[in-house]
Amino acid sequence: MEKLKIKIMRTIPAQTLFNMIGFHTLVLFFPAAILVLWLRPKLWVHALSLFLGMLTGLISLRGDDPQFPVLLLLVFGFFAGFARPRRAWIFALLLAIWVPVTLVAGLFAGVVRGQPFGVPASCIAFVPALVGVYIGVFIHHSSTHPIEPSGETRESASARIDG
Repeated sequence: MEKLKIKIMRTIPAQTLFNMIGFHTLVLFFPAAILVLWLRPKLWVHALSLFLGMLTGLISLRGDDPQFPVLLLLVFGFFAGFARPRRAWIFALLLAIWVPVTLVAGLFAGVVRGQPFGVPASCIAFVPALVGVYIGVFIHHSSTHPIEPSGETRESASARIDG
């Protein structure tokens, strides 16, 4: 009798699998964002903040230094706050929530070494996001030619109305 040959499947390391899932989540987000923006174009800053927050969360897991994710949250928050100064805290939330979420996912997947205060400490990510967002709001309100939601500057909008 011939022995049955059993193929042994190689297992994928947890870190590689986690990276693949994170990457493909971002890939799947793209067509979903296209659909949402096709239906509701005014949500572009929300969609962009959500995507950039997910990306920042994945980047924050890759290194021991928090400087790069902090810089990303600060800069992304600035641009979101400048683009949409109303209810700017929402953009800080959409950006920063992904740092603790990806840390929790990494802990469950076994790709991040558990630190006793890792998840609560990762919530400090809200600070640079909020600072960046409100710097953007401040610059928006103090600029000489701020852009209105319609895409016009204040001067051109008032000239059109007065005109």
